[in-house]
Amino acid sequence: HSLLAVRLFADVWRTFGRELPLTTILQAPTVEALASLLRRPREIPSALVPIQPAGASLPLFCVHQHSGQIFCYQALARRLGTEQPVYGLRPEASHLRSRPDRIEDIAGRYVEAIRGLQPAGPYHVAGYCFGGILAYEIACRNRGWNARIHPDRASAVDWLKAS
Repeated sequence: HSLLAVRLFADVWRTFGRELPLTTILQAPTVEALASLLRRPREIPSALVPIQPAGASLPLFCVHQHSGQIFCYQALARRLGTEQPVYGLRPEASHLRSRPDRIEDIAGRYVEAIRGLQPAGPYHVAGYCFGGILAYEIACRNRGWNARIHPDRASAVDWLKAS
């Protein structure tokens, strides 16, 4: 299915001149929703992508892999259920094309995006592979701003336990 999504977005770019990140398919999973999105004026993309935005619990913020993708968190969001909001953090397209940023700079942008949705902690942040490194840096930055990191969620950064 992922190759079909890549083909679809290449066709959208050729036909409409709109370059959309692949994560758009999470926000607009049907033809009707994608058409509606294409009719809207262009907006500055946020690093936050709602994977499962409904629910009353504090959101879980999942940081992208080294490839910039957040699709790996869809199954996790389904397993957590409808009461657990889950958001993905993805790089902006311009950052994927340019030279790599420092981890501290990337984490700083993501902290701003997280605080735009949830101004105060505790924060639930998770990451896989490279996303685990970024999640750890986000946690360190939040501690520096006197924000609490939820103790039960700290173990979500599995790479720390393995080293």
